[in-house]
Parts: sequence; C-alpha cells; structure tokens
Amino acid sequence: MCLGKNIFIFALRREVFAHFLGEEAPAYVPLETLAPLEAVELVRGAGGTATIAHPLLSDADDLIPALVSGGLAAIEVEHPAQDADARGRYRALAEKYGLISLGGSDCHGAVPGPKRMGSVRLPLRLVEALRARRPAAAR
Repeated sequence: MCLGKNIFIFALRREVFAHFLGEEAPAYVPLETLAPLEAVELVRGAGGTATIAHPLLSDADDLIPALVSGGLAAIEVEHPAQDADARGRYRALAEKYGLISLGGSDCHGAVPGPKRMGSVRLPLRLVEALRARRPAAAR
C-alpha cells in the first residue's frame, strides 16, 4: 500500500521483494557468483582448505571430480537434508577421491527442528585433518 511519495506499507515480505527487489524491480541487483572451480582456487590461494557443503542441495555431484583436481579437500556427508542414501553416496565419493567427510547442522539461527546447532557431531580429529590439507604455504 502506498501512503504517499516513497512511503509504502507491506503486509508480507514477498510483497516487498516483488515491489522493490525482484528481477524487474527498481532496487534489483544481479547476483554475482563464482564458478565452483574458481571458488576452490580462490580459497586455496588465500591459504584455506576448500570444502563443499550440502552437495545434494547444490546438485554438485558432476562437478566433484573437477573440484578435486582443483584442490577440493572435503565434502559434507552429514547434513539434515541428505538421507541415508545420499550420505552413503557422498561417503563413497569422499573415499574414492580422498576427501575428508564432514557434516553440519546447517543452523542459521534460533529455529526449532533438526538443523539445531550441535545436532550433528563429528570427531575433533577432522579439524586437524582440515588444517593438514591447507596449502603448504599457509601451514
């Protein structure tokens, strides 16, 4: 609802996006993204250990071999959105490519349900494994 020049009230969040932020709206800014391999190279170039999170949600299975060639070190196996079959598939890919198997809750704040922080527990040795996989210059 328009209350006057540049004064609006919206009942729903999606209305704000449709009016101001959607692809055809006046405040729309196109999302700039990196190619996945470019992201791995950037992380490694900065001295980090490149990992891929929730590959099932990212539909990234076909990219994994190329990412491994570029320096990918770990893959998220344990994730609330990945069922037992997906976890098995990613565990097998980790073994095949020598990746560290990681996991996480995917917690993004105070929301109830399976994504609560601490709901996925992994051994502390994985932190050391990640550190060991950093580029040599960063160690």
